Amino acid sequence: MLLDLRSALLRSLIAAPLLIGGCSGDDGATAATATTSTTSDTSTTSDTSSSSTTAESTSSSTSEGSSSTTEETTGAPATVTVTGIARVMPGAPNFVSQGEVCFVAADQAIGPCTTTNTIGRFTLEGVPADTQGAVTFKEDQIVTFAWSLLTGTEDFELSLSIDTPELVQSYYDAAGVERIDGRIVILTEIYPAAAGYSATLEPVSGEGPFYYKTGAGELDLEATESSDAVAMAVFLNVDPALAPFAAPMAKGGVVCEVTSAGESFSESFVPEGAEILYFQRVCR
Repeated sequence: MLLDLRSALLRSLIAAPLLIGGCSGDDGATAATATTSTTSDTSTTSDTSSSSTTAESTSSSTSEGSSSTTEETTGAPATVTVTGIARVMPGAPNFVSQGEVCFVAADQAIGPCTTTNTIGRFTLEGVPADTQGAVTFKEDQIVTFAWSLLTGTEDFELSLSIDTPELVQSYYDAAGVERIDGRIVILTEIYPAAAGYSATLEPVSGEGPFYYKTGAGELDLEATESSDAVAMAVFLNVDPALAPFAAPMAKGGVVCEVTSAGESFSESFVPEGAEILYFQRVCR
């Protein structure tokens, strides 16, 4: 189910850093999108005509350029590009082939979307910058997976390993929890792994947290915090109707808030149809 992210041992073995619940990425964040600014040259012949000339130049520049964008006026890009590789967990080196990848906004508006190639690689262009949302993954081999994030102003990578339906069911079986129809799984992870972090879910719903014992998704039912091998916590039977959710991980009373995308956020909606909602943070 699992910027390479949701991970753990297996995830880190099959995918490079920035990760997921399987989530873990191969490459780091890419360079910031180049921004440009258009300036109109204005010439005047007298003091009395200068203001008129400036106004005409501004008007012309605005209309021709419907191209006066947020990027031109603020120096920040209006959109960013998300790239990555999606793998199936378990099943390495099985890839999410011809899977649908979409950005979903907090109002449930969907798009842009793209499709993974035969080796799970995707390029999602036109994603709104500085926007709370989720990147969703759908394909026959995996559950519908939503990676909650706040986009920044730079392009970034999300490489991950995503759970199969069988792996999700194994969480319930191992924990001895009866699965309730319509409920979801929430995964929250610190990647790279760091020991001593405990997870909470706000508002409280379902059962958990349960902590990964291995990167293959095996649960350690005795654990009360993350290990230095894998730092993934699992919440089962979460009621999506109670969203938005926060799934912070803290150590010594200090909450880790830096996301793999380099931004921070406190809570997330649940995209319609999502079976797993995943949070990932980068703290050591």
